[in-house]
Amino acid sequence: MNKITEKDFRREEFKDANVEDYEFRADGAIVRKDRWEQGLRKIVYELSLNKNLAFSSSSSSSSSSSSSSSEFEISEVLDEVIRLTKLPTRVEVIAECIDVCLNADKSVHPSDLADMLRRLQNELFTYQKMP
Repeated sequence: MNKITEKDFRREEFKDANVEDYEFRADGAIVRKDRWEQGLRKIVYELSLNKNLAFSSSSSSSSSSSSSSSEFEISEVLDEVIRLTKLPTRVEVIAECIDVCLNADKSVHPSDLADMLRRLQNELFTYQKMP
């Protein structure tokens, strides 16, 4: 039978954690000291998955202390997040398409109306596939 250790009493999330990596937040919760950096790196990862942000290669950096294969500036990430928040939501695009189609009069060219209906169809298809 194995001897019980202090780690056996820890919560699962802190099972193999080092005390030096954590601190108390103002509300008393135990949090990682590097939570802001980790959060920003998760945002960078998601942006790069969506091909919204191109990061410069670390080979352009003369410093060999960087352990990351990609480098980025916080201002680049912030600019991209701001750009994304200004894009219309899928619901707004769908609403605009419906409005144009319902209010189309003789001044709207039939090809424009057909394009709008195709756009609406694509947006609805994409919207249905979203989690």
